[in-house]
Amino acid sequence: MVTGRDVWLCRTDRPTRRMAGAWPRPPTHRPVELVGSDVMTPQAYCQDVLDRRAPEWRVMLSFTPAGTRSMLEALYALRVEIEDLAIHAVEPGVAATKLQWWRDGLSAYPETHDHPILVALAQAGGKPLDRSRLLTWCDGWGSELQYREIEDERDLDDLLMRRGGHFGALVADALDRNAALAGQHWGVLAAWPRHLLRLPRQAAQGHVELPVAWLHDAGLTPMQLAATPPETPVQTFYGRLIQQVEQRLEHLQTTQPSRPALLPHRLELALAMQRLARWRHRQFEASAAQQAVPPIRRLGILWQAARRHRRALRQPSHFQP
Repeated sequence: MVTGRDVWLCRTDRPTRRMAGAWPRPPTHRPVELVGSDVMTPQAYCQDVLDRRAPEWRVMLSFTPAGTRSMLEALYALRVEIEDLAIHAVEPGVAATKLQWWRDGLSAYPETHDHPILVALAQAGGKPLDRSRLLTWCDGWGSELQYREIEDERDLDDLLMRRGGHFGALVADALDRNAALAGQHWGVLAAWPRHLLRLPRQAAQGHVELPVAWLHDAGLTPMQLAATPPETPVQTFYGRLIQQVEQRLEHLQTTQPSRPALLPHRLELALAMQRLARWRHRQFEASAAQQAVPPIRRLGILWQAARRHRRALRQPSHFQP
């Protein structure tokens, strides 16, 4: 039987002990809100998870309204835990057991739980999350543990829905009950850049999560995609994929009305598109695909994206149904 302690301590950088009713403070130079002399609150724990393992998202959420920030921080910290568990699984059986533990915890939401992230999620202000959407998103990552070859575009769409669409709908629904479908569209698109940036590492492992026909039509093999530096045909192939993402983004901006609930999606997509641009500028080197956006540049991108979002809300006439 897997306990909360097993899942909570599944990473080597986690603390090795718990105190009654609270959680040990991981090593960090950032001041946190203390409950005692050696512990942090559940919300501070979520912030620490984002600081150490997803700093881009931590900064991104600072641009969201303060009233919903605590809920979003807990939700994105949960996303970090579950995505890391599914994508970087070494033993799928063990990962599936741990993922089932998370699902059991989410099925009890909004009841309290013994994991700090789930406690923070239950204690967050605002409207409670849709439990069915939480479970749908978690189940989508469970299917990620069963590798299936991408035969056609329908398989790829299903993969992007599991990796981004369900979460996009969950976030938008939490902020606005009428924005779930729009959030799903933005979530699927936000999953595209992360998927492309992961391709070189996948190719080095001998498989590529793209339709077989795409590689066949381009005359490429996984070995060619994993080559360093990438050859000209590989660079051309990646360039066309990025153009598809850019076209989808332009289409989404003109066919979906702007909503306040879509701010997290637009901010995340702005950072992801910048990473794609830097990757293309460096001739699609595999090492460049894993590099995060520099902190100063990151702030500028987020500020511009938030400004564009506010402008779109004031000018709804740009929407073309």
